[in-house]
Amino acid sequence: MLLAKHIKVTSKHYEAAMSEAKVLEFQSLATRPFIRPADARELPRDFSTRVSLKIADRGHVFGPYEVGIIRDESISFESGLLQLIAMLDVQVEYLNRIDGTSFVHTPNVYEVDVAVFLDELLPDLTKKARNAVKSAHAALMRPLEGVDGSKYGRAALLMLERRELEAFEMELGRFSVGGFVYRGEREPKAPYVGVMEGDTDEAARRVAYSAVPAGVIGRWATGQARLIDQNKFLKSQLLRASQRIITAGGDPSSLPYCFVEGSLVDYVTAKQAMKTNSQVLVPLSEGYPTFELYGYSDMTEIYFNHRMKKEVFILASDRISLIDEDIFHNIKRNGLREISLSDLKLRNGQPLSLFLDTLRELWSCEPRLTIEEEQLLQADLHSLPPLRWVLDLRRPS
Repeated sequence: MLLAKHIKVTSKHYEAAMSEAKVLEFQSLATRPFIRPADARELPRDFSTRVSLKIADRGHVFGPYEVGIIRDESISFESGLLQLIAMLDVQVEYLNRIDGTSFVHTPNVYEVDVAVFLDELLPDLTKKARNAVKSAHAALMRPLEGVDGSKYGRAALLMLERRELEAFEMELGRFSVGGFVYRGEREPKAPYVGVMEGDTDEAARRVAYSAVPAGVIGRWATGQARLIDQNKFLKSQLLRASQRIITAGGDPSSLPYCFVEGSLVDYVTAKQAMKTNSQVLVPLSEGYPTFELYGYSDMTEIYFNHRMKKEVFILASDRISLIDEDIFHNIKRNGLREISLSDLKLRNGQPLSLFLDTLRELWSCEPRLTIEEEQLLQADLHSLPPLRWVLDLRRPS
């Protein structure tokens, strides 16, 4: 983190006389600091330590990956500073003697009102997007706690996607290293809104990573499932939440996991159906030049109104490319193609990745995979819809 190049730390023992105060001064990043006796006015009488920074550019506060917290001209320096210290467990008082701007950050970061917490944490969102985040996630915001009561952050499972918030470049989940908040590129297990404890191996703190034990994240995720009001979210959002909770090591409880035989079912029910079947069909769509998952949000009316084959499992929607272009063209030319798991471009946390992991565990073997065209509905209609591409998974005999 880089706030300034010119820094002074003036300090003394709390019982020592003012004349014993010393100054450690950094005048640039390229030179060594030096120590000198403090001048009479450099340390207030009611403090034993003062840190002074000379900030040349009030428009930039740099964090990991050299990303500016205050890049947008509409975001004030004060808002960026509040964002940086949102998880600091000490009281911070700020006063700008030039324009009179001031704020007080209180140390009770786990008790402060959720709206205040999110306003401090997400100043770079538009007011409309920030209000949407607060409306959807305030009731889910909870501490991440260990069995011994240790706290590892304050967060809610992400229920609204960045594209739904028109915040395409924003990471709504942050890391806290030593109380200072940073944007991160690697979220632990599941996307979230809020702050989780992080760590870094660099003095410059350009890269932060999760320091939350897996068991803590799993318990937090299980708690999130119980808190989600299923009447206030779209079915597609609930499917996504269920998949994310499982990936985080939690229990999704009654949240819907997939669509099978005309209804949404929870994870336990889905696993029972997967285990019983020796064949499973996962619908795909063409996202030229590749295949993508054909998910619940993509379903048309006919699939809701008529019985599908019991082998068909429709998962949460995903727009991730599943295979390489060469394999795609080969399948399109030949109409049928046996593939291996290594041919699929899977990532941890994807709906299909989780589904395949579960199926392999339930079947206790590697399924045989083909991509082919199949009819999804039961063949008792006079006018059936066109065939659809599917990932056909079969248990070896």
